[in-house]
Amino acid sequence: MAPPQKKKKPAVATQQAQLTPKTDVKSCSVKVDLLERLRQIRTLVAANNRSKVPNQVIVAQCFKESAFDECAGKGKHSAQGLMQVQPNAIKQVYAVRLKAKLGKTPSDIQKAAAFKEAKAAYDNDELYKGATNIQIGTEYLQYWLDKSNGDITKAYAGYRGPEEPTYYNKIKITADKMDADPNSIKPLLEMKDLK
Repeated sequence: MAPPQKKKKPAVATQQAQLTPKTDVKSCSVKVDLLERLRQIRTLVAANNRSKVPNQVIVAQCFKESAFDECAGKGKHSAQGLMQVQPNAIKQVYAVRLKAKLGKTPSDIQKAAAFKEAKAAYDNDELYKGATNIQIGTEYLQYWLDKSNGDITKAYAGYRGPEEPTYYNKIKITADKMDADPNSIKPLLEMKDLK
């Protein structure tokens, strides 16, 4: 005896809408609830911070670098995502990961393979994924923290470059204000005015 045939359920609704043409590339403004985005970024940072730097500091850094835009830098410059990770940063992280995995300094061939893998991740837009960007960015920051013997100001100078000496101070002041009032976006909005 054959099994009973299942009846197909009718579609609840159908829609016949015209698709946006590929030639329509104009941008549009989208309103974002900054407090809700702050909460989302805090959650991402808590799950993906791979440094000894406090989460709130990383959150403030993400805002300073990208205004919490995961696609920041796309099509504009080489820095990518929330923490504006550069190609040299991802290469360094992959080299450090390889050294940790091997337990010794990798050979030139092994290092070249790690750099190739890092370039592929960079080229494939992996850094525009929030979790990946925070993992790579914080691993890179930890690399500089280790290299500077725990001096966080020097670590941030290595991460960002010496051309912006007040970079870490702005982030730290903002993070401290956010600790004092976690449900306020005011410290983020005031960051650009800090000296």
